[in-house]
Amino acid sequence: MNSTGQVQLPAHGDGPERSTAQEPRTSVLFDVWLLGHLTASMLDAALAGSGLNADDFGLYSMLRGWGPMTPGRLSALTGMRQNTVSTALQRLERRGHLHRQANPADARSTLVSLNNAGIDAHSRAAPMFLAAAGPIERELAADEHRVRAAAAELDSALRAATGAAPRPYPAPPQPESDGESVALVTSPRLSDAQLAEVQRYARWVVHRDDPATPAP
Repeated sequence: MNSTGQVQLPAHGDGPERSTAQEPRTSVLFDVWLLGHLTASMLDAALAGSGLNADDFGLYSMLRGWGPMTPGRLSALTGMRQNTVSTALQRLERRGHLHRQANPADARSTLVSLNNAGIDAHSRAAPMFLAAAGPIERELAADEHRVRAAAAELDSALRAATGAAPRPYPAPPQPESDGESVALVTSPRLSDAQLAEVQRYARWVVHRDDPATPAP
C-alpha cells in the first residue's frame, strides 16, 4: 500500500511474483490466435527450403484440392480479404505456379488453380508438412478425432459469425466403436490401470442384461 492508501499491484510480467489472481481473462478467440501463430511458426520452420511458407502451403492445398475456383470463392472459403487473395495470387503468378482460365459461368471473372509447376512445388513441400504433423498426431493419439471435431464446431461458429462460405470438407468421422470400449476425455489422463477398470465397467453396462455377466 502506498502513501495514498492505494494497493499497488505487481507489474505484469513473466516473473514468479505475478499472482494467478491477476491473470487476464481469455477466450476461445484468444486461444485460436495463439494456436494460429504457433502453427504458422512451426510450419514456416518445417517448410524452410521448400520455397513455400505456412500460408503458401495452405493456399496451394486449397487450390489443388478444391480448385479451380474464382478468387472471390477462395476469399469466401478462407476468410481472407479479397485484396489479400489478389496479392497472394499475384505471388503465385510471379513464381509461375498459377493457371487462370475463363469462368464459363461468369465472363466477368476467372477461375484459378495450380498449374503443373505449382502442383510440383506443393508435392515437394508435402513431405515436410507431414513430418511436422506427425509429432502432433502422435501426441494427440486417440484424442485426435475429438480435437478435430471440436475444431470443426469452432470453424462453423466462426463462419456463421463472419458470413464465410461453409468449409469445403466435412468434419472427420468419429472412429467406429465395437461396443467394448469407451472414449474418455480426462485431464489429467487416466492411468492404464484406471482405463482398464473403466473399460471393464463399460463392458458390464453393455452386457448387464446377460445373467452370465459378472458385476465389475
